[in-house]
Amino acid sequence: VRLQPDDGSARLRLVDLGWQDQQTAEARAEFVKAQLDRKPLWPVVAGELHRQLARHHFQRQETQPAADEVEKALRLNPMNVAARDLAYQMFRETEPALQRVEAALQLISINPTQANLVWDLAALLDRLSLHEQAQQWYRRAINLHRQASAGAVPAEFQHKLAVSCASAGDFAGAKKAVDAAQIGRASCRERV
Repeated sequence: VRLQPDDGSARLRLVDLGWQDQQTAEARAEFVKAQLDRKPLWPVVAGELHRQLARHHFQRQETQPAADEVEKALRLNPMNVAARDLAYQMFRETEPALQRVEAALQLISINPTQANLVWDLAALLDRLSLHEQAQQWYRRAINLHRQASAGAVPAEFQHKLAVSCASAGDFAGAKKAVDAAQIGRASCRERV
């Protein structure tokens, strides 16, 4: 950092090492606060420090301070994947449905090829009785899974899609998903 002050990744690594060097959670929080008092701070570094402080508050079930810190982290660096993930964990069950969907969409926009994030959004939409929208995301997750691995799509994926189709009154779509699940199970047995 002294040799190349403009190296953002080195600066982030230095902060991370200082964080890890602290012995207690309280000492880590104090370290982060001391780092935030140092000026000038790059937005990316400040965002990461606010994320660490948000995690500290979240682990202590201090909801409002955690929410404030994660909001600061995302304002400073909207592409902070760890802060988006923390926000999603924090607001998953406590915030209105629209904010949970928005947080899930933001995570997907940052990591568009992670099938588990797409899958979580589909399940959330299904729980909100938005079955047709959920089915679009289920299908996207299934396609991502197919592209990422040469193996068959797990039958549970197809089962969730079938239940969603049946809930929406699309019994033909449900049957198609069940048939695909049975084909997937058969191909798994053949490999074993």
